[in-house]
Amino acid sequence: IGESNGTRTMHALDASDPGLPPWAHGLGTFDLETLVRHEAELPGLREKIVTEAVVCRTWVSLLDETRPRKIDLLQVDSEGLDYELVRAFPFERIRPGLIRYEHKLLSHGDRSACEDFLVAAGYVPVVERYDTCGFATRWKPPGSPRAGLAPGRREP
Repeated sequence: IGESNGTRTMHALDASDPGLPPWAHGLGTFDLETLVRHEAELPGLREKIVTEAVVCRTWVSLLDETRPRKIDLLQVDSEGLDYELVRAFPFERIRPGLIRYEHKLLSHGDRSACEDFLVAAGYVPVVERYDTCGFATRWKPPGSPRAGLAPGRREP
């Protein structure tokens, strides 16, 4: 997911490297500096970085194509860009029952701002060790005819 439809450069670690611990194979981000922050845990990390052009889509274009009736869980784990993705989600269109994102790599300011954003959007944040979960309340979004539903949506 990105700010616009198009191609971006993804930075990740070489998955074929047998010297990497299993958790490191899941690291990938558009922000190279976020990946480099793991260097203390992974000596020689810079030599193991690979880049790849990936297709990005906006939340809106993804929702236009898939047309989900509801979203139970919105899971975001974008290696430090989680707040940007949560903030960009079109809550006025569809409201996930649960939002979960990784806060471990967020700055203190972004972590606090994301929690505040969830509260303002009608979610109750629950902070775990590395992640935050936002549980939807029966909040009524502006312009919505019924609590918790996007305009034009019906209760299932």
